[in-house]
Amino acid sequence: MSVSVKVKNANYGRIRIQDRQTPLNALIIPYTRGDFSLGPLSAHLNETVKIRARGQRVSEALGEKVDPQVSFSAWLSDLVGDAAAPSSGTIPGALAEFLAQQGAYANVVPTSGDGDGAPKTFDLVWEVFGSKLLRGEPQMVVTMADFYGSISISEAAEGNSISVSGEVWGDVTVERGGNTVVYSTMDPV
Repeated sequence: MSVSVKVKNANYGRIRIQDRQTPLNALIIPYTRGDFSLGPLSAHLNETVKIRARGQRVSEALGEKVDPQVSFSAWLSDLVGDAAAPSSGTIPGALAEFLAQQGAYANVVPTSGDGDGAPKTFDLVWEVFGSKLLRGEPQMVVTMADFYGSISISEAAEGNSISVSGEVWGDVTVERGGNTVVYSTMDPV
């Protein structure tokens, strides 16, 4: 588990950014306080096009895909991991390295493929637990396929922080207590 970032959220859980390789390359970010935002989510991740005749709405149709926006912030102790790890006792790698596929995460393969010049997308998994022990199964799991994002870094008296923001280019799946809801796009008719 990386100690380089800790998301600030009132619920206990973790955010995992990962590829789809076997074995899985992942960076787990624990959180206890802070902010996490995802939206908009609706029945379909498409625009609704209103069809009008003489100023009156006569029907609707599905339009272009709408990419939900994701953002969260975390305390930051390291922008990149320690090159001497694990012999130094620190945990290698940090979020900036994962998103850039460098350093400890040079072997990560983006979910969008590994072509030169292709955007680097990854799966983002938000797991919410009922206690700070993070034991057992999470109460809720939100999986965001093909997350494409960037980071911003800021320094303040209470600590350095990193902000992550981006878009979900794939499906959003929410699982809780055996119930699964999938938000996905529909092909426009």
